[in-house]
Amino acid sequence: MIKHIVCVFVLLTFVYGISASNLTCYQCIKNNENEECGPEYLLPCPSSSDRCVIHFTKTKNSFVVKRECGLAPCAFDDEMAVRGLGMNCDRSRKEYFCTSCCKENGCNRNSATTIKLHNVLIFFTIAFICILNLFRDFIPPFVQSENMNNYKK
Repeated sequence: MIKHIVCVFVLLTFVYGISASNLTCYQCIKNNENEECGPEYLLPCPSSSDRCVIHFTKTKNSFVVKRECGLAPCAFDDEMAVRGLGMNCDRSRKEYFCTSCCKENGCNRNSATTIKLHNVLIFFTIAFICILNLFRDFIPPFVQSENMNNYKK
């Protein structure tokens, strides 16, 4: 029974990202969308921040990418708020302001939002091991009655 509780706790910890440390985000301003912030810009966020943010601002004369720590919400039900805060913008326009958010440490390094494959693999590996452990102790009643003598030897 304790194995089951530990498995569930490990899975929940991974899924919800519970950690003892504060969130760290890249905090810098660049003039090129493809230019990444170096490791020296990966800094701890204030305790009031719960996500990393990237702001894209394009005007007639400039293009700026600002990476920083942020606070929820990053999505709104109100369409006017979504447009005004750059949550659903059209990058094909000559001028725009866009905002993108993510919740993992250092996730605002690149402009493109990607699923981190190693996190997915770790999750499914842990889930698979937990499922194997849960069913390893289970012996169906029809097998148990026939083969119980073999297990006692």
